[in-house]
Formats: sequence, structure tokens, C-alpha cells
Amino acid sequence: MKKILHILTCFMLLMIQVDQLHAQAGTLDNSFNGNGIKVIQNQNYGNATDVAVQSDGKTVLVGRLDDNNYNYNQYPFTIVRLNQDGTEDQSFGNNGVARVNIYNNNNYYYYNYSEARAVSIQSDGKIVVAGNAYYQDYNYNYGSYVFTVIRLNSDGSIDNSFGGGDGIAQFNPSYNNSYGSEVTDVVVQNDGRILVAGSAYDYTYNYYGYTTWSYAMVRFNPDGTHDNSYNGGTGVFRYSFDQDNYYDPYYGYYSPYAFCQDIALTNDGKVIMNGVARTYNNQYNYNYYNERYSYGVVRVNTDGTLDPSFNGSGSVKLDVFPYDYNNYYYGYAQGRGVTVQADNKIVVSGFGYDYSNGDYTREYYVVGVFRLNTDGSLDNSFDGDGQKNFSLRRGELTNTNDYNTYTYNHPYSILIQNDQKILVGGTIEGQEYNPQFGYTYSQNFALARLNADGSLDNTFGPNQNGVNTYRLHPNNNYNYSYSWSESMAKAPDGRIVMAGRSNDYSTGDKMGAIRILVNNDCPASVSVNAPANACSTVVNNIASHFELKQGETLGLVTYTINGATTGSGEGDVSGTTFNLGTSYIIYTGNIMGADEQYYQRQCTFTVTVKDVTPPVMTCPAEIRVAVQPGNNFVFLSSLTAPTATDLCGTATVTSSNYPYLYAGENYVNWTATDAAGNTTSCTQKVIVVLDNEPPVITCPAPIVVSAGAGCATNVTYQATATDNSGTVNLSYSIASGSSFTKGVTTVTVTATDAVGNQSTCSFSVTVNDNTAPVFTSTPNAITVSNNAGLCAATVQLTAPSATDECGVASVTNNAPATFPVGTTEVTWTATDVNGNTSTVKQTITVNDTEAPVAKCQPVTVHLLNGTATITADDINNGSTDNCGIASMTISKSSFSCAEIGTHNVTLTVTDVHGNQSTCTAQVTVTGSIPTASITAIPSSNVFTGGVPTNIYLGYGAQSVTLSVNASNGAPYTYQWTGNGTLSNNNTANPVFAPTTAGNYTFTVMVTNANGCVTTSTIRICVKDIRVPGTAGKKVYVCHVPPGNSGNPQTLEVSVNAVSAHIGAHASDKLGTCADQGCAVVSNAPQSTTQKAQALTETIQRSGEEEALKVVVMPNPSADAFTLKLESKVQAPVQMRITDASGRAVESRANLAPNSTLRVGTNFLSGTYYAEFIQANQRKVVQLIKVKR
Repeated sequence: MKKILHILTCFMLLMIQVDQLHAQAGTLDNSFNGNGIKVIQNQNYGNATDVAVQSDGKTVLVGRLDDNNYNYNQYPFTIVRLNQDGTEDQSFGNNGVARVNIYNNNNYYYYNYSEARAVSIQSDGKIVVAGNAYYQDYNYNYGSYVFTVIRLNSDGSIDNSFGGGDGIAQFNPSYNNSYGSEVTDVVVQNDGRILVAGSAYDYTYNYYGYTTWSYAMVRFNPDGTHDNSYNGGTGVFRYSFDQDNYYDPYYGYYSPYAFCQDIALTNDGKVIMNGVARTYNNQYNYNYYNERYSYGVVRVNTDGTLDPSFNGSGSVKLDVFPYDYNNYYYGYAQGRGVTVQADNKIVVSGFGYDYSNGDYTREYYVVGVFRLNTDGSLDNSFDGDGQKNFSLRRGELTNTNDYNTYTYNHPYSILIQNDQKILVGGTIEGQEYNPQFGYTYSQNFALARLNADGSLDNTFGPNQNGVNTYRLHPNNNYNYSYSWSESMAKAPDGRIVMAGRSNDYSTGDKMGAIRILVNNDCPASVSVNAPANACSTVVNNIASHFELKQGETLGLVTYTINGATTGSGEGDVSGTTFNLGTSYIIYTGNIMGADEQYYQRQCTFTVTVKDVTPPVMTCPAEIRVAVQPGNNFVFLSSLTAPTATDLCGTATVTSSNYPYLYAGENYVNWTATDAAGNTTSCTQKVIVVLDNEPPVITCPAPIVVSAGAGCATNVTYQATATDNSGTVNLSYSIASGSSFTKGVTTVTVTATDAVGNQSTCSFSVTVNDNTAPVFTSTPNAITVSNNAGLCAATVQLTAPSATDECGVASVTNNAPATFPVGTTEVTWTATDVNGNTSTVKQTITVNDTEAPVAKCQPVTVHLLNGTATITADDINNGSTDNCGIASMTISKSSFSCAEIGTHNVTLTVTDVHGNQSTCTAQVTVTGSIPTASITAIPSSNVFTGGVPTNIYLGYGAQSVTLSVNASNGAPYTYQWTGNGTLSNNNTANPVFAPTTAGNYTFTVMVTNANGCVTTSTIRICVKDIRVPGTAGKKVYVCHVPPGNSGNPQTLEVSVNAVSAHIGAHASDKLGTCADQGCAVVSNAPQSTTQKAQALTETIQRSGEEEALKVVVMPNPSADAFTLKLESKVQAPVQMRITDASGRAVESRANLAPNSTLRVGTNFLSGTYYAEFIQANQRKVVQLIKVKR
């Protein structure tokens, strides 16, 4: 084995005869090139030295392939790539073959020998090929055989990023660049670095001369440069099992011989090398019998140094048979292949010469497989002693009495299956008996399979003996065949590709390969016919049948389908509908081993569905065909073949007739054939006639159309013609569908029959331009502001673009010179060269954004009837606007008596477009607010207690004059209201003469010349103290005896005697003791003057400053009253309003001392009294509500 490429996914083809129930492990895979065998043809010489499988399932062969253009002095590296089905991959190189000359200057190199020996596929799909290269120039100068590596891109071209820019890297591992070296294997590490292994040859002269061969391995970096850090900086690993030359006195120096055949990587990246190790026994003088040829197994660390933990020395030598120094051949063995199991145990293969039993078994080179533990010791669990010997032809070694047969086993390759079974591949040669040809000599590919315990797997091979052989060329008429394999590779589903060469002694050596089935887990490939009129069918009875060893259990089975049908699932794929063509099914079985650990096993087979439904063809009708003058036939190829369709693809129509159809009746047989070979046939009658008559032609009527793009238009038309021959060809001076420009064009039509007779006609095509121009851009609406000081604006317009197929003559508009404020619609008109027009509208909006100029002047106004008013015109001082003033308003137009003084009034000027500006004017309001007080003047000076507002019926003054004292703004008018009757309600001094006891309140409203109003209120207490039945002669007096204040007495006193009590006794009062009286009088004696002074009482004494002032505006009022409170005392004010009957109608508490409030909106017309109390201050105002 040269290389094992573990593939992630691929679609492998498997084609087995339908009548097979199961594919026997070890049989050829018939889906590979039809029979499992691929021999590259068209070659003078070929040999595949190594094989690898890409991740897409394609097979890569390397070696030598000399084609018919072969130059015998030039030997390039040759790489061949096959598709999954075994055909050459046309996307690779030249028809599937890539050749690379290592020394490619043919003018310089006389001889250029190179051979690809090993191949490995990188993870990115690039192909790494290693081999030997040697040259000789025309002066007979020659180079050494050197390790040579090339890298190809996936299409077979050279990767110029590798090596020295030409895709080639070289290194000579020999000491001092001696004679040369041999490459046997190449491996790409996980880090992308490339290991190249083989042997190095050194040739040194002395008296006798000697040579040395040693294991050699170098490493290249991913870019192709040599890794000089390898093996401590030497850049190369070399190893000879006998490190010193042995000197024999008779023969002189005899050198060690170590030749590496194969390498493999351990799971931790170390390298296992296997090959041939030749050593000597110094017990004897040199002769052939003290040479020892053994397997030489070496383990190398990842840095390129020898691993001494392996067998204590880094290497181990293995012999297939015990060494006998008395017999040269009894110590002869050669190591070939090496692989590493998942547990890092090492399995090596090779062969040994069986001297003792060879004449009995007729197996002279016997296969020997060893398994080593990781420390290099033999694994005794492998066939009992770590070694298994067998034959690639017969399996177990058994004696035979047929001495005309013999076998030499050449086991070059070894690999591990997914189920840990071991495959050993290579070549057998020798003589065997053939029933047809007798004893024949042959060389054949051979493959054996061992179980994981080292025993032969009896489920493998047609004879169930663990082995099978393969001939790339059948015997045919020759009694021998020649096939030699040195490499194999494993596909993802376990199938094996073996590569090498084959020669049937008639065509020379050919590069060849086979693909082999290695398990019976899948059913045979099947081929079925699709039902009639169907392109798919359901296929059954194709379940997997994974073979299990003792102790194994089958778990989940899954499948994937690719190719003509795609899909995936679990369990049995039977019952799936498969499309026409070949579908590739991969079964994956999850198997639990006896150790209760799961592993996976895959197998592949194909399902091919064939199309059996013939195509459908419409047979042509009978036709008449004219012949050319001077001829009496027409060509079959001149006929129009019928059309055919196929349900599942396309169909090809052919005719089996003679290529000429002669004058008269002919019957043409047409056959439609689909891709599957199904056919449908029909017959067409063809009458061939002679013709001397011209066709009869009819032209279309004159055509009138409108111009389109480019001031032209495509016009289609169709003339008609008939001819006795049945076939007429029409030609036009201008082809139908051509472009016609504006104007009138004449078209001439010529009708030509099959023999050349002609007739003509003409018609006109008129193209008119009826299409208006098209504006290609719509002018945007424009909005601008007016020009300063104007009620308009000037606007610069940009003409919109217009196009016309015949040309635009002009674009105009109707815009004014200036645009007034507002929206103006402008019409743009595009006119083409033929007078067609089109329009588009554009709106121009001019906004008046200029504010008016507001001008103000001061104004003085006088109060009249309590009000002063102004208008905007009063304070306007010539305000202006560019577009006109719409309105002028003022912030305040009316003033009351409460607003005497100077005020700032704002004039707002609004123009016709809503722009505004303001100015402020000073408005001076002139006038005065009156003040008034009431003095009660009794009609008598009789002392009644000193309170002039108290009247006692029966004693003293029986009436009182209410005298008003008014100031500010004379003259005045008076209006009295109250709950008693006055002598006059419109005078300054009315008289009140009560006749009934009670509390009486009178309010006077004083209005001055400005119409400003004030009010004043007085309260009169009237007590009836007359003793009933006395006719007014006696009154009640409450007498408090001196010194006995706790014993008041009510006396009935004669009117004349009252003065003896009232004023004489401080505690006496008028009325009964039970009566509270109207007011408290001072106990101090009053003089006449004092009594007179006491007669005058007001709520606010004249001449004193009012602590609480209430201003009412307006009063009377038809709407509401505005009450303005003014006080220098910061105490809250309580308000209560009553109507004329004393009923409370509204009250408010805790009013601010200096505030304004509004009352009376809902009052009915009438008189109301508003009483205000602040601390010890009291103020009453009269409110008169009038009707509207």
C-alpha cells in the first residue's frame, strides 16, 4: 500500500449483476468501468506506481504513461484521474492525463528520466506527487537521482505557488550529493508539511570500492521549501541498521543495505518506516550465507529524530522464517507495507523465503504479517505469536502433490478496514493449472483479508479462504497473463482500488486499476425498467444485511441516495421511488462490538432505472417537392424532419432512406430514438415533380404606421405565393421586421420556387410621425418669497428636458415677467420637428413674507359715563405694507374708572397675507373717582344713648336725616337704596322717619361727572320702647340700681321722666332689660356738644384715611360687577352678598387684601349689598343689577 486517503464524502459506483443476491466480499465492483477493471488505452507503456482517492470519489493514478507521441529520451511525471465510474476525467489535464517534465529544456537535456512513485491528496484538493528525477545533457554530464516533489491544482495544472515558482521541489538526501536516491512514499501531515521517504544511495571508491543504501526521509514546508529544521537541523533523516561497513579480508568492504518501502503516521504524528534491512553475521568470513535480509521497522519522532523508546533502539528487525546462517535463502525476507491501527499498534507486511516447506507448499515467497505493540514488541494476541504467514493464492499454507505449480507472493500494500480487518494487497506470480490451457505462467493482482485477531477471513474471496486474485486481461487466446500491482487505496465505504500494470503479451505494459468490494453488507446493484409512460419507479427488496461477528449488535442503519435520485433516511431504502438513470445508495450501519463500543461500516450499491417508453413523433403530411432543371431527384436532407418528443428526455429523428428522392412517389421512413434506445417510426409520402411555371405571388396592401424609436419603426409583413411544385421561397428587398424611417419606402418581394422560377411584386410602407414629444423631466414646483417692497417676485425658470424620436424643435413657456404673490401656473410646450406638441405644467408660488411697517402715536382719552374708548385708527400713525393692510387691532380699546392713568397699548398690523408687525402707543386715561360718606342727623337733640343711628319709637328723635358728603368730580347724582322708606331717593339729604321697629340699611350710590361711582352705607336701628296701652305716654327703661348691678329692673317710665334715667345713670338704657338694644353708649355724662357729635356716625369717618377700600366697576351693571379691593392691612377679607330682603346669595372667605374679583353674572335685576369685613374694619357697598 502506498497511501490511504480517508475520504469525508464521495459517491462510489457499484454495479453488480441483477441476478446476484449478495455481492461477495473480494469480488470486482462492476460499477467501475462496467467490469471493475480499468486499463488505460492508447499508450506504448504504462505503469501505476501509486494510487489515491480524492474526497469527491475520483481516483488518482501516478507513474509512467507513454502515449503515441512518446519521446524515448523524455520521461515525465504522469498523473491520471478517473471519474467515479472509471472513465477518464476530462476536466483534468489533457483528457484526464497530466504530464510534468522535471527537466523540460529539450535543447539542453539529451536524456531526462523521471518517474512518479507516490501520491497524496491535500485537504484543499491539491495533488502532491513524489518520485525520482535524473538528467543527462548533450555533453554527457549527468545529475543525481534526487527526491522530487510536484504539486498540481485540482484541474491538473501545475501549482506555481509551490517550490521555486514552477511547482517543483527537490532535495538529494545522499551524503555529498552522491549518486542518487529512490522515492517510495509521500505523506502530507496535518499541518500541511510534506514527508518524502525512500532510500539514499552513496557510492565511494577505495581499493575495492563499496556502496551504501540507507533509509532516507526529508520534509518540505507547505510552500515547497526544504524544512532545514528537520532532524536537528540536518534536514534529512537517514538510518542503516548496520551503521558501520563490514570488512571481509577476502572480499574487502561490504556495505549495509537498507531500503525503505513504505511509511505511515501514528496517531501522535510519529512516522513508521518499513522496508528491507540487510545485515551480516561476523561469525563467518563473508559469503552469501552470512547475509541476513529482514523487515526493517523504524519509528521517527515528529522532529525527525530516531525514537529510542521504540524497541529500546528506535528500530526492530523481523524475519518471516528463522534465520539459518548455513543457508542463504533461509534468512531471506523483505518488508513492504506498513499501517497503524486506531490503537497505535503497528501492522507490517512483506514476504519471506520458505526454504524448509517450499517444496511441499510450492509457496516460495510466503506472505508474512506482523503486529507490533507501541513499544515495538510483538503483539501475541495477533494469531498467537504476533505473526501470520499465508499465501495470496490459496490462503492457508498447505502441502500439495502438484509439483508443476509454484507461487511467489509479493505483498506490497497493507491497510486497515473500518471494522479493523486487515487487507494485504500485491501480486502473485508463478505457474498454475488452467483447465482450458493447462499449466500456465501468470502474474496477477492479489488481495487477502485477515480478521483483527490475525486469522484469515473466510468470508472473503470466492472460495471463502480469505484471498482472491484478479487478472486485468482475460486469457483469450493466450495461455498466460501479466498483471502487477504495487499499491492500493481505500474508498470511504471500504471498497478498494488496486493499481499497477498489465500485459497480455500482445499490446505491452498498460497502466491499470481495479476496484474491489470488501463486504456483503449491501444488496446487489439492481436494474429495473420504468413502467410505461413513467420516468421513475418504486424499487423493493433492497434492504441492507450487515454481517456481524460474534458478540456484535447492529444498531441504527441509515442511508443516503445520490445521483439520479437524492434523499436520505433510516432503515430500509426499499419502497423508494427512483428516477431514470443510476442512483447511488450508501448504507451506514452503526455496530456495537463485543467490547460495547460502536463503530460504523458502510457499503454501496446502485439502482438503475431504465426508460422503456418510446418517443412520440408526429409524422409529416404528404408533400410535393420540385427538382432543379436538369435533375430528376432531390436530396433527402432537404426535407424537414418531423418533430419528436420523449417523456423522459429528448429524441433524435433519423431516416433510413437512400439520400436521393427521384421524380415520382417516394416513401420516407422516419425513426425517432430516445436516449434509452426506444424508437418510434412512421412513413411520409413525398412526390417529386418537375417545374417550369413561376410562382403566383400576392403582395400585402400598402402599410401605414407611426414612427417609433429613432423616428423609425419595425414593420412586419407577409406576402403569399403558390406554386405547382408546392414549395415557394419568398425573399424581400427589405426583410420583414426591419426598421423603416419616416417617409415612404417601397418593398419588393420575390417568390422563387424549388427549381428557381421567380415572380415579383411591390408594396409601400409609409411611416408617419404622429407621436408628440415626451418631457423626460417634469419641472418642479417653485416656491419663492416676494421681492423686497413688492407684492411680486422675479423667478428664473429652467426649461424641462424633452425628447422626440424625430427631434425636438423648441421648448417654450407662457410665464409672465414677474410673478404676483400667490400661485401662477406656467405651461411649457415642446414642439417636435414635425409640429407635434406636448405640454407640461409648472406651478410658481410667490409667498408674501414681508411684514407690514407698524407706526404708533400717543393718545389721551377722558372718562365719560365711567368709560373711555379708543380705536386702532386713534393710535395708528401711518402704518404701511407692500401688498396691503388687511386689519389693525389694538390690545385694549376700553378703559374704566379703575384704569385712570397711563397705559401701553399694542397696535397689531396684519397684511392681506397674514404677516404681522406691532408697535406700542401710550394711552393716557383722565378722570376721577368720587368718595362719599353718610352722616345721620337726628331730628331731635333729646339724648337717647348717644348713638345717632338708633331711633327709639316713643322717645327722642323719631326721624333722621341721612346727609351725604361727596368729593372728586362734582357735580354728583345720588341713588339711594335700602329696606326702609326715605323721603327722597335721589337727594343728598333724604329723611328717614320709621314707624316700625327693625334694622334698616341704606346705601347711597354717588356718581360724579366722569360717570365714576362710589357707594356708602349706613345702618339705622329702630326700637319700639312704648308701653302698650299708654297711648305713647310711657316707655320702657332698663334701670340698674347703683351698687346692685346684678339686679337690673325694667321700668315703665313716663316720657317726661326718661331723662332722669338715661344719661343720669350710666347703666340705664332705653327698652326692657331683656332687650339687647341697638348700641352701647358711654356711661360718661355727655354734654350737649357731645351729644350733638354723637349723632353723626359713618362706617368711615370723614377726613380719616380708609383702611379698607372697595371700588365697583361698572355699577349699575347689566352683566357682572368687578370688585377691586384695596387695603393697607395684610389680613384676609371676608365677603357676603345679600339681596334687598337680606337673603344671602353669595359669600367668599379669605380673599387677598389687594385683589380683584368678579361677581353677579347670574344675579337677577335688583339691589344687592356686598359686605366686606377685614379684622375690625367693615365696608358695605350697594350693587345694582339692571336688565339688558
